[in-house]
Amino acid sequence: MRPSHVRCQLGHAGPPASLSSGVSPKKMKFDTRSEELFAAICDRHGYHVMKLPTRSDEQLKTADFSVETPFCRILAEVEELTPNEDDLRQIREMKETGMTSGGDTIGLRACRAIRHAAVQLRDHCDEQVPMVAVLYDNVRTSDGRVAYPMYYLEHYHIDVAMYGQRLVHVALKEGITPRPDRSGGGRTTTPDEKNYLSAVAVISDWDDETFYVYHNCFAAFPLPLEVFSDERCHHFNKGSEPHTEPWQWHPAAPPNRVTESD
Repeated sequence: MRPSHVRCQLGHAGPPASLSSGVSPKKMKFDTRSEELFAAICDRHGYHVMKLPTRSDEQLKTADFSVETPFCRILAEVEELTPNEDDLRQIREMKETGMTSGGDTIGLRACRAIRHAAVQLRDHCDEQVPMVAVLYDNVRTSDGRVAYPMYYLEHYHIDVAMYGQRLVHVALKEGITPRPDRSGGGRTTTPDEKNYLSAVAVISDWDDETFYVYHNCFAAFPLPLEVFSDERCHHFNKGSEPHTEPWQWHPAAPPNRVTESD
């Protein structure tokens, strides 16, 4: 049985020889809408993107894409959230009655998608390049959606999925100052767990073009800020103590751009 975690060591490995045989995204065959959108984001940056063949004959998991940028090669696994039975119920009830009820654990859908992406990526650790899990919220039908776009992939969902559920300390007696909130259990990324995952990115389903990149502060191979750096891309980092600031992200800009807070 494979271990649940893989710790990558720093080093360098070049792209596979087959990388030069890629085709234009316009000629690619995509399995999902999210794959098509990610390839389009790469294409607008002028990156060379290649859909990777599966390696099932070698009993190895495979990422969806290999992407050549001017700064490095990256690997990406694209995960698309689709309606489950409860989503379909809520959409149906909203259409029929104008109201519905429901709920879920914060960050659960994002966490499952990130962990599935990590499984696909971990067999590429020996290539020693940045690896990204790309998520897209496509929880909708022709009758509508459960709520608003990115309903399951807001910034706090990604924080919970990567760094753990928010723990709120409540004072039960007067005169006691509660301890600050922290990130607790359910962590996906730690110094020793899934540190081969460089970042989690979200394609906004408001416009299918905006790209949010949440960097893993424990990454063995950090994703350069210069990668995905046009005006529709937004990068975010955690502070030096990521578990002391639940649901918080800090804007990060490539060297040639400034953030709004600057």
